[in-house]
Amino acid sequence: MLKKQKKSKVIEEFRVHGTDTGSPEVQAAILTAQIKKLTLHLTWACFFSTGG
Repeated sequence: MLKKQKKSKVIEEFRVHGTDTGSPEVQAAILTAQIKKLTLHLTWACFFSTGG
């Protein structure tokens, strides 16, 4: 889950209009940011679990 500040930053960057939070562009950007965060976490977890 993204922190509120990071999510707000993503929404601000990809919104279509001033109060936009649900457009496909914003939703895709939020999902992409969550996937990137999870990928980074899992990469580190795998690295350290194998004795890195």
